[in-house]
Amino acid sequence: MRKILFVCSGNTCRSPLALAAWRELEEIGQTPPDVEADSVGLMASGKSPASKHAVAIARGWNQDLSTHRAQMLAPQTSRSADWIVAMNTSHAFALQEYLGVDEKKVFLLGRFDAQHGDDEILDPFGGSREAYETCALRIRRAVENLAQAIVNQEI
Repeated sequence: MRKILFVCSGNTCRSPLALAAWRELEEIGQTPPDVEADSVGLMASGKSPASKHAVAIARGWNQDLSTHRAQMLAPQTSRSADWIVAMNTSHAFALQEYLGVDEKKVFLLGRFDAQHGDDEILDPFGGSREAYETCALRIRRAVENLAQAIVNQEI
C-alpha cells in the first residue's frame, strides 16, 4: 500500500479538505486503489476539530469531517509516505529543510490546479465562508488532477 499525506499548518482547514476531496474521489473509483491518504499539520496542537466551514463544505461532498481532530506530523509518518502534498512553499521548505524529507516526495498541491496559475493554496483560517469555498474549489480541482497524475504515473 502506498501513502499520500496532505500537509498544512494546523490540520483544521486545507489538509482535511484535501483528504475529504481525495475520499470523495476514492468512493467513485477515481483514485489508485493501492493508495491510502491522510492529513496532518506542521503546527497542529490540541487535537482541534476541523473548522466549521471545512466541515460544512466537506458535507457538501458527502464527506464527514465532524469527527476530525488535528494531528501533528510525526517523523515516522513523513518517512512512510510516498507523496507529501503541501499547501504552500513554506510547508514544503519546512518538510525538506527542517524535517529532512526527500524533496522528490514533496509536492505543492496548487501545482495541480492549472486554472489558477499559483502553486500556493492560501489559508482560509478565520475567514468567511466564501474564503473557504474559494480555497476548497482550488483544493478539489487540484486533488482531482493529483489523483489522475498518480494513476498515470506522472509523479
